[in-house]
Amino acid sequence: MAYPHIENTSDYAQFCDAFKSGTEDLEHGSFSAGHWACPECGCLDYSNCKPCPECGTDPDTANEPSFSWTPCDICGRHLGGDREHVIGWLEGAEGHDYADSYQWEGNTCTDCLYFNEYRQLDDMTMMRVEAA
Repeated sequence: MAYPHIENTSDYAQFCDAFKSGTEDLEHGSFSAGHWACPECGCLDYSNCKPCPECGTDPDTANEPSFSWTPCDICGRHLGGDREHVIGWLEGAEGHDYADSYQWEGNTCTDCLYFNEYRQLDDMTMMRVEAA
């Protein structure tokens, strides 16, 4: 099996299962790129400001992906690559007026970020999977 690289239908099915499992505790099974608070100073007004009113951190720069060997918080793969900081609401947040205690954050691989947006992987990967 080629996994963690997605080379065939078996790998793709395993990835889809891992993604589903990794997002099952999230409201609507999805997440967004970003931070709940400024990663530099913790300012809670961070997402609505450019730059952060407390420390001057630019949200666009702070949200840049960075290389890591750390496993993806969604699919769990140990494949080295870009990780992007993501946020989401834990299941039940809507029923509790989106209380802060329902906030979730983590780091995800580019495959999960793409899959979260389009519910499939990029075209080149999908062509490789279909051809295998």
